[in-house]
Amino acid sequence: MTLSRVLLAGLLLLAAPASLAAQNPPARPDTVPRPAPADTVRLEGRDTATFRVPPGALPGDTVPNRGRDTTAVDSIVPAPLIPAWPQPDSAGFWHGTWVWDQEALARFHGTSLLDLLATVPGIVITRGGGYGQPAGVAPWGLGGGRTRFFYDGWEVDPLASATLDLQEISLIELEEVRVVRRLNEVRVELLPYRLSDRRPYSLIELGAGDPDTRLLRGLFGTVLGARQTLTVGFDVADTEGRLRREPFAVSNLFARWGYRIGSRAGVQVEYRTTDAVRQDSAYDEEADRNALWVRGRFLATPGFSLEALAGRNWRVPADRDRFSETQESSQAAVRALLGGRAAWLEGVARVRSEPDRGFTVPTTELEARAGLRAGGLLELQGSARATGGEEPGTALQGSVRAGPAAGFSAFGSVTAGTRGVPLLLRDSVNAYTIIPFAEERADTVPLFGTAAPSLSGFRAGAEWSRPGAIVGGAFVRLDEDLVPPFGLRLDDDLGRATAAGPSTGVEAYVSTPLLRSWLRLEGWYTRWTDTGGRPFLPEDQGRAALEFHDVFYTGNLEPTLRVEVVRRGAALVPQVDPDPDDEELPAPLTSEPYTLVNAFLQVRVIDVRAFLIAENVFDLRTAGDLPTRPFPRARIIYGIRWHFRN
Repeated sequence: MTLSRVLLAGLLLLAAPASLAAQNPPARPDTVPRPAPADTVRLEGRDTATFRVPPGALPGDTVPNRGRDTTAVDSIVPAPLIPAWPQPDSAGFWHGTWVWDQEALARFHGTSLLDLLATVPGIVITRGGGYGQPAGVAPWGLGGGRTRFFYDGWEVDPLASATLDLQEISLIELEEVRVVRRLNEVRVELLPYRLSDRRPYSLIELGAGDPDTRLLRGLFGTVLGARQTLTVGFDVADTEGRLRREPFAVSNLFARWGYRIGSRAGVQVEYRTTDAVRQDSAYDEEADRNALWVRGRFLATPGFSLEALAGRNWRVPADRDRFSETQESSQAAVRALLGGRAAWLEGVARVRSEPDRGFTVPTTELEARAGLRAGGLLELQGSARATGGEEPGTALQGSVRAGPAAGFSAFGSVTAGTRGVPLLLRDSVNAYTIIPFAEERADTVPLFGTAAPSLSGFRAGAEWSRPGAIVGGAFVRLDEDLVPPFGLRLDDDLGRATAAGPSTGVEAYVSTPLLRSWLRLEGWYTRWTDTGGRPFLPEDQGRAALEFHDVFYTGNLEPTLRVEVVRRGAALVPQVDPDPDDEELPAPLTSEPYTLVNAFLQVRVIDVRAFLIAENVFDLRTAGDLPTRPFPRARIIYGIRWHFRN
């Protein structure tokens, strides 16, 4: 990390001084996590009904008021934010959508977005080693290019691979994460933090642990004048890794400025820069990633929203990077949403420049999504997408749910179509540079291409639900003729899509309190009776967790204890570092199954959270997604997080 980045991070820390005596305790009588309701449309208005409470009907606060925020509620003025984009999608197991709000993210037992996605049923993560090493992410093991990431509607292009490095994205700056798992892809919607009122807000997180892991993260938001808001943040994390053989360091800086126009419109500009370094490891990589975009948003009526976005992503490699040239893509998009609670229609048109030195992406994309709720006993959702570029394609997706009746529902989904997926070809060409008075030098120039795998499949199942609890199961069948590689250092030697056959399996999901609201069981399990020869797809996979969570002393004390078991079965994986002179790809290996136990403890006192994360508690030494790249042994991270308003 450069000296300027360190100085800027220090200035951001100094920009948010405040006394902890100004802490504002959250008034949340019940913070037990519950599955998102069927309708998660954001409502602009609030219920203004008042109720007369007899004197003495409520118990007084038994904790001294010293250090608490005594600002009258009526004196808090809302911040002049640009309007929030409505989220009409349903959530739940049947729909394949999971939502974490700001409170749930604050209690999450992980350090990055990769850890969060690892908890979603059906998403397969293949890690090249310990923390910070490359990791491929795919739904159902469908390969690269099937997981897409959006910052409030702006799609982040990976540029140097077919999937993003999610260990570079922390959760501290996010207000909500919405993971939409479809049969043909996963959409990860990242909604950034939004000021709740005009008071400045600061958030700091410090962490440390083994093996030589350090975390420093901060966020600061404030209002400028009558119509402007500014949010800045930083994230610094590094580790030496297992036996000091997996060094990794990442630093993020971002700034977001917004200007409210009236009560229904606004503009926003955001800049982000990420510096990631892996040196002296099996996956040397060092580069700066940057992004700059601007958006304009207009909520014409409560049922009609319109937005336009434009910006640019670019990646600048350093000396030891596997790419020697800057990669970039420009993007512009328009999206519109029409509808309300009973029916909605969303359309998106996206145009990109065509990169000539990196992973290609669809240059044009048109997509329409729609939903219909009929009488509370029937819900329909569907999407249609057409993409252009080197390998144009179309894709259709549809889902239906009948119920709930007496808590029971039946559901089904189907998909069919193609989509162009970027490839880094195994072959390369030599470019010769003439050096005066010296011999000519040969440099390796990577070759990029695009695959267009076809995918069809269906999913059918049933679930039982009640407030706070869901139990469900489903049968899944997918037929993808080609499985594209992730384009990461762990599999870029493949250089081509792998032929595969149909795969069939079952999945189960449960999230329910046990006897008391403060004790909760969460878990999911997927088993494939036939993997179809698909690489990186485990024969079985699952998580089971028991979590204690409660609130005491009128919300001032909130302990959380979670113990989970992680299971991953055997999977076909490519050999790492094959002989480059061998024309044929070597036969795949089979990874060993493993079961890990992890634990998480967090205690919140008013606005200060102390946490402890323990991974691989029983020190299993043979666990690893790749046979030659085992995970670290037992790993512990501990730290503290607090927020305040000045």
